Amino acid sequence: MMIKSVLTLLLLILMFTVAAPLVAKDIYASLPDSLLKNITPHEIARKLFEEYLKGYSTKSDSSTALEKYEILSISKPTLWDEEMFEKKIKLPEMSRTQLDLGKPMISRVLYSVKPVSKKSFYWRAGNGHVRGTGWIERKHDFIWIKKTDASCCIYNLGTGP
Repeated sequence: MMIKSVLTLLLLILMFTVAAPLVAKDIYASLPDSLLKNITPHEIARKLFEEYLKGYSTKSDSSTALEKYEILSISKPTLWDEEMFEKKIKLPEMSRTQLDLGKPMISRVLYSVKPVSKKSFYWRAGNGHVRGTGWIERKHDFIWIKKTDASCCIYNLGTGP
């Protein structure tokens, strides 16, 4: 019974988050919709996540700045992802139709980063394999994408759906 209550609460929070209007501080990356016309959902997710990582390439704060990055893959979350996090709710589809209808789309991103500072813990947190070369390889995040009036944006990001 407790699990059902928790899942109901999570579903309500998810519904509120999706329905809430986005404000600038909630957006991790954004691109004008005109740049995203006629491309697949995977390409949309890749372009937006690349925009997100580019933001760290220009930071002057060496604790978060990136020297290099590489996006390895973009994929749809699997049933395993849902079960792993014990969320017995259906994840949003990764489809252009979802976006065009104003509904969220979720993508799983696998990537590697090379922070400017090897001592930085910012990029080590969560997941990935730290290498002696300074690269943190095979990190993964789930990104939530939504279309606004004139753009698409990443409005949620994390290691779990």
